[in-house]
Amino acid sequence: MAETNGKTIWLWILIGCVAAVLLSRWSDSRKPIQPAEGVSSGATTARPTPAPSLLSDPSNQLELFDLTMVKSSAYRLSGDLRPIYIVSGRIKNATGFTVKDVQIQVHIIRKAGGLEVDSSRLTVGTPIPALETISFRQEIQIQPSQSAWEWTYEPIEAKIVPGP
Repeated sequence: MAETNGKTIWLWILIGCVAAVLLSRWSDSRKPIQPAEGVSSGATTARPTPAPSLLSDPSNQLELFDLTMVKSSAYRLSGDLRPIYIVSGRIKNATGFTVKDVQIQVHIIRKAGGLEVDSSRLTVGTPIPALETISFRQEIQIQPSQSAWEWTYEPIEAKIVPGP
């Protein structure tokens, strides 16, 4: 009789385990299933466009030339009260792909001592096809030195436009 009670206990334990597994599978089947990363779900939903990648070395892949900076007659009444300057010039894209959102950093340098007084960033949003040149004209707000000064510039970032 003791042997029968031992078998009965094990049978009930086994039935309980099977019931627990079946119950957990049933409750999991009621949850929506998400596709795994990189696996298509078969649904025809629009995929988000991947963010454009950046040029690895814009200072060597983009050529800035004929740049001028002229003080504008416009001025702000509130907010950033630094003077407005108009920066214009040309950008040559020396890469094999179209780029856009070229960011150029402009620096004001005091001639005596070479100290940077101020800097400002401008963005040229026009797409520049591979191996082509475009012109641009942008306003920036920048405060030149009270004493003699000069300005420098450098491309610091550009986005690669994904191909078709």
